[in-house]
Amino acid sequence: MEKKVIFVASSVKHSENCVAVIDIHNKKFYRIVADKNGKEIIWSDYNILGYNCIFPIRNNLPFLAKIKILKEVPLNCQPENVIIDKKIEFINEIDLKELENFVYTPKSLWGKENYIKYDENLKINYSLFLIKVNKISLYWKDRGNNKSLQRRGKFIYNNITYDLPLTDPDFEYLKEQVIEDVYLVVSLGEPFNGNCYKIIAKVFVDILPEKKVWDILGL
Repeated sequence: MEKKVIFVASSVKHSENCVAVIDIHNKKFYRIVADKNGKEIIWSDYNILGYNCIFPIRNNLPFLAKIKILKEVPLNCQPENVIIDKKIEFINEIDLKELENFVYTPKSLWGKENYIKYDENLKINYSLFLIKVNKISLYWKDRGNNKSLQRRGKFIYNNITYDLPLTDPDFEYLKEQVIEDVYLVVSLGEPFNGNCYKIIAKVFVDILPEKKVWDILGL
């Protein structure tokens, strides 16, 4: 099953990649996974034809591409999961303004808490949203007990305040800041200690942080 999709997130999951795309015809999200259990993908296993870039969604630009879905592998907490053919046909990059056409407007992001309770009977229709918020505050959280600092984003959506972990690799070297009029990809993570935690998988901004991983590598 071939689809034209916009790649909107390639966030960090277990040191690899959790990838989200949106079908341009029906606005449906898909999460590209490596197996039926929702395993993260390794980008080097895939060939993006016509896209000369080591890091997909580099420079913060989403892109349009053609994919072939081989199998739908939904989980009860992540119903959008699919396995795709490893050949991806790049079409063109997408201006950030075009994301407005694909924004979701749920009443809340799976409720008011920063997580949802997980059990085997959990049933949800969506585990990914593209939303737009007036502003987001990005900061480092000190978790104590010799744990590493955690990147987080705090924002208000429909009068509900959310404070969520940030897994967007563009912000690996996060500078604490407030960004206005911003598009976010928000995701439900895999079950962990009885909960599925909400995650900011992507923050779309006009100007990226000064230091990025490809700068450090000299790419």
